Amino acid sequence: MSEESRTPKENLPEYQQFAHLKPNFIGMREAARKYKVPVTTLHTWVKKGAILIESKPQKYKRLVNEADVAYCAYVYHRTEKGESKKIRKHVFNEDGTPFKPKSQNMLER
Repeated sequence: MSEESRTPKENLPEYQQFAHLKPNFIGMREAARKYKVPVTTLHTWVKKGAILIESKPQKYKRLVNEADVAYCAYVYHRTEKGESKKIRKHVFNEDGTPFKPKSQNMLER
């Protein structure tokens, strides 16, 4: 396990640029439109724990943490441009940090 993978996502520079959004919660559809990510992808990230949801949903809306959504969308779109779709399938590790293929990790050594 690399040193970088032990760093919580909230401490990564990629996440820090969205930290000011941490107190904000927005609806799933609004988040999908604003960050140009499919709603189904957001649902997947919520299930995996990459995006925090508000414990008390408002009526029929499921509210998600905007900082988490912005960070995940940033990683998703960055990966979308530079990686193949096969790699894009695994955008995040279980701890919420960006997924790096083994070949990329070996190149960085």
